[in-house]
Amino acid sequence: MNILSGPAWQELMKYEAADLVKNQFNQRHQRELNSSKAREISTSFAQARSYFSASATADRSVRPLLTYYGVLSMTRGLILFLSPTIREAGLSQAHGLSANSWQDELSNERGCISELKLTINKAGTLRQLIEHTQHQSLLSKRGSYSCSVPPAGCSFSLGELLERIPEIRNTLVDWRPNNEIVEIFPHRGPPRMNGMAVLCALSSVTMDDIRNVFGPECQSFNLGNPGFRTFLTPETDRVSWSDGPTSRWIPELVSPHGPFSQISRFAMKKMSFGGELSKLVSAFALSFSIGMLSRYYPSHWMSILNNQRHNASLPTLVTALEHTEEAVPRMVVEFLEFRPR
Repeated sequence: MNILSGPAWQELMKYEAADLVKNQFNQRHQRELNSSKAREISTSFAQARSYFSASATADRSVRPLLTYYGVLSMTRGLILFLSPTIREAGLSQAHGLSANSWQDELSNERGCISELKLTINKAGTLRQLIEHTQHQSLLSKRGSYSCSVPPAGCSFSLGELLERIPEIRNTLVDWRPNNEIVEIFPHRGPPRMNGMAVLCALSSVTMDDIRNVFGPECQSFNLGNPGFRTFLTPETDRVSWSDGPTSRWIPELVSPHGPFSQISRFAMKKMSFGGELSKLVSAFALSFSIGMLSRYYPSHWMSILNNQRHNASLPTLVTALEHTEEAVPRMVVEFLEFRPR
C-alpha cells in the first residue's frame, strides 16, 4: 500500500496550496495570512511529501534519513501554521535533540541500541514543536491532554522511548521485556472502591506490571470478570476523571488508531527524567533517532540490516520506522484540523 495515498495525505494536500492555506489559517486564528507566509507553509508540506515519496522507494540504508527529513519539513510547516507570527526565518536550524556518546555504546561489544541516550536541548525544532503544540496529545471527541514540558538538558534512552509507543510493542516484546505501559479497559461498575480508583487490564497483565506503572500501592481486586484483571489504584495524577463517573482517561494514554480516535487506552510509566512526551513529540524523537543512526553511524546501521551486530533490534526499528511514516502525517493533520471545544 502506498502510504501517500492515505487519508492523512489527502487532507494535507490542501495545505500544499497557498490560497487554501490562507482559508485554513483564517479559520484557525481569525486573522488574515499574507501570501508570503502562506507560501512558506505550503512549501514545507510539499517538501515533506517529496521526502516521504523518496523514502517509500529508497533502500533501507538511507530510508530512515529521508523519513526524518520529511518529518522535519512537516513539523516546520505545522509550527508555521500554528503560530500567528513566526516566519520561516524564525524557525530553528537545530534539531533540538542531541545524541549522547552513541559511538561509545555502539562500539562496545556489550553495548545495546536501546541504551542510546538522547538529550532535549534548550532550543531547536523539537522545542518549538513543544511550544506551539502546547505539548498536547490529542484524544478522541476533540479533546486533548497537555503533557508537562520537559526541561532543557533532560535525557532519556531510545529504549525508554520505544517502550512507550504501544503500536510497536508486539515486536519490541521479543527483544526487550516491556512493562512500561498497561492497556486499560473501562470498569463497568463503581468507579471507586475503598477510596481508590477501579481499573481493568487483561488477565495476562501481572500485578507487577501494573504496580510498575501505577505504583506499589495498587491492589488486586477480583470481581469475577473473565479475561480481565481488576485492580485498585490511588487517585493520583495518573488517573483523571472526565464526563461523569464512568468515563475516564489516563493522562499518559496513547490512542493509536485514526484521527482523534481512542480505541485503545494505555497508562504509561513516566520517563527517567520524571516527565513524559506527547505522542507527536515522541514520534519526532523516534524518527530523529533512527535517522541519525542511519546518517551518522552508517557502519553500525548496516551491521544491523545485514544481521551482523545488534540484529535483535532490527524488527523493532523497522516497525518503529513504519510507525513514524504512518503516524506523523496523521497526527500533524489532527493538529492542523483541531478545534478546541
